[in-house]
Amino acid sequence: MHFHPLGAFSDHSGAHIHIGSNRPLGRRPFKFFNIWVDHPEYVGSISHGWQISVTGSPMFVLCRKLKSLKHLLKTLNKLHFNHISERVARAEVNLDHNQCLLHDSRDDISLLNRVNQMKLDLFNLKSAEKAFFSQKLKCNFLKDSDRGTSFFHALMSHRHRKSFIPAI
Repeated sequence: MHFHPLGAFSDHSGAHIHIGSNRPLGRRPFKFFNIWVDHPEYVGSISHGWQISVTGSPMFVLCRKLKSLKHLLKTLNKLHFNHISERVARAEVNLDHNQCLLHDSRDDISLLNRVNQMKLDLFNLKSAEKAFFSQKLKCNFLKDSDRGTSFFHALMSHRHRKSFIPAI
């Protein structure tokens, strides 16, 4: 606790109290990513997690099932979407390498099929990366615009100037 000096015309002084650190307590909150919904294993994971048998009050049953779904979705994310940008970069390098090999031996049908499959995989990874960053950008935009910061006020001023009708 720190007391500020007394005021010139008052016998009161302000106090500054520091309680703990600013780091969040506990774990990070669970975030649902929309890219999971498009994955082929999503529906199976959700149905498997929802079919577990739990006894207790309806609210307890709901909480337990949601906790099991949280674990399954985190596993799905870790297996298929973890470090998505690095996976895209590796897929691009592998595709370039195999396309160079295909350029040297154009008659190899298995290599052609592999290159086509790699193109499809790269397209899926890039669309997942785009969806991930799009959702993250929207979350950051909403968080920054909701703080009442200069960003929010500049956004509102721009919107006001844009919608202003000077004369009819």
